[in-house]
Amino acid sequence: LEHMRIDAGTPVWGKELDETVLPAEAGLEATHISFTKGCYPGQEPVARLHHRGHPNRGLRVLELENAQPGDELIYEGKVIGRITSAVPGRALAYVRREVPEEARLHLSPKRP
Repeated sequence: LEHMRIDAGTPVWGKELDETVLPAEAGLEATHISFTKGCYPGQEPVARLHHRGHPNRGLRVLELENAQPGDELIYEGKVIGRITSAVPGRALAYVRREVPEEARLHLSPKRP
């Protein structure tokens, strides 16, 4: 089931979702957020992001071998994201939005 969840790009609490993640970052804004209902905790930053900007990062499905949750992603010599879930050959990660979808990403070398 984990492989299917990652392939579908479905976030889960404790891996891709926690109190620091905005719904738009996880791709949940269109399906899980109402801008016409009453007040709720966290409404202000969610509405501000929706009406004035864009998230700095987004959840992506990546084709990567040997990825582990917590691994950093490197693009053009910079850390641009972090793996949140992984199975052989696939991973979910938050990646900075300016990184092209077709970019070739690398895992940061592991520390001993």
